[in-house]
Amino acid sequence: MDRVDWVYKTSEIFVNFYFKTAYRLACEGEIPKEACVLLPKHQQMLDIPLEGHIIYRQIRRLPSFVMRGFPFPFNYFFQMYGGIEIARAKEIRKGKMTKEEGHYVNERAVQKAIERLRRGEPAVIHPEGTRKWQEMNSISIRPKSVLEQIIEAQKYLGPIPFIPVGINYSGNKVTVKIGSSYYTKDREKLEQHLKEEIPKLSGLSCKTDN
Repeated sequence: MDRVDWVYKTSEIFVNFYFKTAYRLACEGEIPKEACVLLPKHQQMLDIPLEGHIIYRQIRRLPSFVMRGFPFPFNYFFQMYGGIEIARAKEIRKGKMTKEEGHYVNERAVQKAIERLRRGEPAVIHPEGTRKWQEMNSISIRPKSVLEQIIEAQKYLGPIPFIPVGINYSGNKVTVKIGSSYYTKDREKLEQHLKEEIPKLSGLSCKTDN
């Protein structure tokens, strides 16, 4: 299932109302009006509508969210909202899907993400892999992950800006800081850049890999 634009735009009406009434939202920095990959800190599930709201408010484009899927029936809404489902290694280890099923899911995710970037749309990927409240998880761009394959796809897509994003919740105040565009074709350089920039933008201590 692909994104359904009217579902996203209708949801945005409610999301906009929610953030205006429940939070004091502050946003620093600008998102480029071109294909880009936004790489935010992942605090909680509320991050997803928050990120979509910020992107739509700034550039009036509908983003894609590359992340693990949701159980039925929420998976259908997630996809209509712009979600691209991936299979995580721990889901395969737990027997929730076979290696072959995981490989198929991730290959489709790469194809969808690259096609939407080709159309000039922004993509959102949480490089920590899972959410953690007010602390950093370790950041690792794994070989053959969707993010690494997007890095490699620059060979035919052209340069893509990778943008770290910080998110911080403090009471009813939410601060989103959009970092500078970073261009690279090197997975390790991007990983190191994110390890340095995301904690700084989020006002959090850097997670070590010990």
